[in-house]
Amino acid sequence: MGAPFNKGIKNVCNISTEQPNNLSVENISNEQSNTLPVENNYSFIMLGSTFAGKTTLINSLINNKFVDSIESTIGCDYSTKYIKINDKENIKLVIWDASGKEVSRKANSVFIKNRNIHVIVFDVRRKEEMNDISYFLNQIKQMDKDYKEKPIFLIGNKCEKNNNNPRQISKEIAEDFASKNNLFYFEVSSKRIRTLQKTFYIMMNIANDILKKKKKNQK
Repeated sequence: MGAPFNKGIKNVCNISTEQPNNLSVENISNEQSNTLPVENNYSFIMLGSTFAGKTTLINSLINNKFVDSIESTIGCDYSTKYIKINDKENIKLVIWDASGKEVSRKANSVFIKNRNIHVIVFDVRRKEEMNDISYFLNQIKQMDKDYKEKPIFLIGNKCEKNNNNPRQISKEIAEDFASKNNLFYFEVSSKRIRTLQKTFYIMMNIANDILKKKKKNQK
């Protein structure tokens, strides 16, 4: 097995200024996917507390629209999304949504195994989320022996301006945590669909590069 991939080169990405020049990603409908060859199948899991907004985030990604009232996930659910990267690579993504409820966290650990990509989501408006971030990161390390060779993303969610409910975790604090723990950090809002999609595509481009290098090193 090859040496662990060093994710610490650039952990924090500003999507308005740091979009890779060669990035070209597009959605593929389920109907199109039936007739196109798929180069890579990736599965990733979203972890986070019940306040993180994971399910709403996934819904915005899959359906391209924001729905405010979505019931919290019970256990672990999954969705499928097809994308094309750089006009040549068709990729099937299986997105696992793990419940953030305390009673489900230990049971959900089994779904962490064998995932290609790990994503930890937190609500920037709740300072208590820092404890949850550490918990889920430790869970990944315990359950996935190859975590150092896989992309791990930290996502600050609910970043839209809200004077009635301001953020309690600053961008600087989140960036510092990501840097110290070798994570890629992004900030999003489920309400800002275009920006969310753009961020997701950048994440998948990063993940695809890492996983292809990992596969090459294993040969």
